[in-house]
Amino acid sequence: MTRASNTDRVSTIPPLSILLLSAAVGYISLSQEILWMRLLSYAKGSGPEVFGHVLGVFLIGIALGALLGRRVCQMKKIHLMAFVGALLVVASVIYFFSVPVIAAFRERNFHYGAIPVLPRGLNAAYAMIGVVAFLQGGIFTIFCHVGVRSEEAVGVSVSWIYLANIIGSTAGPLLTGFVLLDIWTTKENLLAMSIATAVLGGIILFRSELRLRGRLASCAGVLGIIALFGVFQESLFDRLLESLQGWRQDSYHLTIENRSGIIAIEKAHNGADVVYGSGMYDGRINVDPNNNDNGIDRAYFVAALHAKPTEMLVIGLSTGAWARVMADYPSVEQMTIVEINPGYLQAMEQYPLHKAILDDPDIEIVIDDGRRWLNRNPDRTFDFILMNSTWHWRSQSTNVLSAEFLELVKAHMKPGGVMFWNTTSSDAVLRTAAHVFKHVTRYSNFVAASDSPFDVSHEMRKANLDSMIRDGKKVFAPRQGRGAWMYGRLNGFKVEDQGEALRNNLPVNRIITDDNMLTEYKNYDHRPIGLGKIWKLPEESPFQWDRNWGNALQRHFGDTR
Repeated sequence: MTRASNTDRVSTIPPLSILLLSAAVGYISLSQEILWMRLLSYAKGSGPEVFGHVLGVFLIGIALGALLGRRVCQMKKIHLMAFVGALLVVASVIYFFSVPVIAAFRERNFHYGAIPVLPRGLNAAYAMIGVVAFLQGGIFTIFCHVGVRSEEAVGVSVSWIYLANIIGSTAGPLLTGFVLLDIWTTKENLLAMSIATAVLGGIILFRSELRLRGRLASCAGVLGIIALFGVFQESLFDRLLESLQGWRQDSYHLTIENRSGIIAIEKAHNGADVVYGSGMYDGRINVDPNNNDNGIDRAYFVAALHAKPTEMLVIGLSTGAWARVMADYPSVEQMTIVEINPGYLQAMEQYPLHKAILDDPDIEIVIDDGRRWLNRNPDRTFDFILMNSTWHWRSQSTNVLSAEFLELVKAHMKPGGVMFWNTTSSDAVLRTAAHVFKHVTRYSNFVAASDSPFDVSHEMRKANLDSMIRDGKKVFAPRQGRGAWMYGRLNGFKVEDQGEALRNNLPVNRIITDDNMLTEYKNYDHRPIGLGKIWKLPEESPFQWDRNWGNALQRHFGDTR
């Protein structure tokens, strides 16, 4: 197409305007992708495959949209900029209404009878991502077409448009991902991005080649669409997060959202409120020995692993249940807690017993990534390192389960030091522990490792438990009910060194490394529905499958944080 024919089909658009529009479309597209990632990652419990699926569908949609843009540019009777504006307005409508539709599918199609299945809502989500990307994918092609000002400077013109688009796309993760997600909730960001897309489409329509009447009608239509967004936002987005979990019936008691993730708390009748982190069970707010719903006995088992830990590192605070137990241990003189999500500190404000940790002068709380903090503090060493890590199959779990990470932790342990962390019943985590440390033992689904033998005597163990004080009272006195059971189990459990047996019985290919990311991409034995195979509980498990698989996981594995 010659430059003359191109001029006939578009209004005179200054080059700077084309660059600004290209940047704006890039920003909107990447911001939408970030919000899609947040929603689907929540729905899939931070499954590692979500990023690849979202990115793949997004790029396919962009590529097909580019083909559409090319065809449109070859059609002589289409007003190109008006077409761009219309694409953006339609994309904003589909984007806005697709989210509650997907949540509804997710909620209603999670089960087939009593058998959990891959929810069709997530398949619909990928389709919607592709459709929205397709609608916006042709816009860049059209911008390149109308933005070329001379046949001799095609490459230069396209390069500037491409640069502007990249700048806008980069601003998406920076502004939306790091700023807006800290200011607004996910629902508010969805509304804002839908409105921004519609407004940009309206601006382009108003400055397009259409006659004045057509431009005014288009702008009125856009204003009407934005008004509909405001009217329906509250009702359509109600219980959005609960619906995305698929199996939830009750509403959350409290939600805290920031750029680090989404924290949701569910009220429990027994006072041990349930915590969900980014869509997965994250523990219960409970430290009472008479209520072991969250497997809090595992925290108290520290008394059997180290005679007198004076300096302790806790990687992962969550709502502070485990740190609260450690604070009751009188031998602990200094505790450092590293937590990546500051939202948990806000959640702790709601629970006075846990909130006391925030004001304890012997406890230092650092908001940082655990691995990064260890690298930044090479001279800090500890007697005991506790890590109530999350599910081994979740995205980024390799960062705190790999052999390289364990070697890093090992370098921060004093002679005789012990590391104690959650395997979430992964054999690979056990084999990796035995690969790095000489001595390994297990308690429930936790593993303890050290380069020194576990030699805490029964007398010392009992003394440690009896010395635990909370609010001026002994934790295990009086001993009654489940508290008596826990006290007896903690005192009677035999600590056996299983390091050699694990090294001999579990193959080397079960060692987690930063490169193989074994538990995230190659281990499907313990992954819930929607993330691979149907969940299968061990044959010897006393627990039966529950229609609510979240409760089944919780009862089988207990507290994961």
